[in-house]
Amino acid sequence: MSKRIFIVGGGPSLIGFDFNKLINEDTIAINRSVFDLPRAKYFLTMDYTFLSRMRLQGAGVNHKRLVDFVSNPSEKVFVVGFDDRRFEKRSDVEILDKFTGMVYDLHLFNKVIWASARGGIGMSMEDFRSSSDSGFSAIQLATLLGYNEIYLLGMDFLISKSGTHYHKDYGSDKKNYQDRLDWFYTEYGRAFSDIKEKLNIKVFSCSRISKLNELIPFANIEEVL
Repeated sequence: MSKRIFIVGGGPSLIGFDFNKLINEDTIAINRSVFDLPRAKYFLTMDYTFLSRMRLQGAGVNHKRLVDFVSNPSEKVFVVGFDDRRFEKRSDVEILDKFTGMVYDLHLFNKVIWASARGGIGMSMEDFRSSSDSGFSAIQLATLLGYNEIYLLGMDFLISKSGTHYHKDYGSDKKNYQDRLDWFYTEYGRAFSDIKEKLNIKVFSCSRISKLNELIPFANIEEVL
């Protein structure tokens, strides 16, 4: 019997998607999707600004989001990307980003994972691999949690006519953002090869427009569910 998990990103392919369809499934919410995904089992980010933006205001939408995030029952995971020149551990919940001078206060997270290297897929938590985007780390986490089927939603790696994301929270210059997506995408071929050959785990794209369809099979989410 398969043990499956759904990883939910923020791509425009999720515009109009009914997130309640995943309510009885194991899920990993990436960044902003945690506010739309009911009963996410895990939340994962590599982006501290996701948290710092919510702390900038004491009232309004940012404050409500912070309250919602704190009360969200998902297991919250922060991944420190591999760069031994950039990050310095101050304590179990404080990390100095030497490039920006920002101190990451991670006490709201259940687990902080330090990536051991960039690219590929590690076979243990001690050899956790990262890239430059949170979706990559979510896939690495899913493989280590013992799932043998991984379904990717909203991981499109392209911009549609509707915009950069299914929501309107992020304002991005489309040209520069596409360049970033193209850079993120380059790491996935090797990772998928490792997952297939070393772990025999099946990974599917559930986005009809995703560039990942060049690397892994497409699965219609309606048929999967």
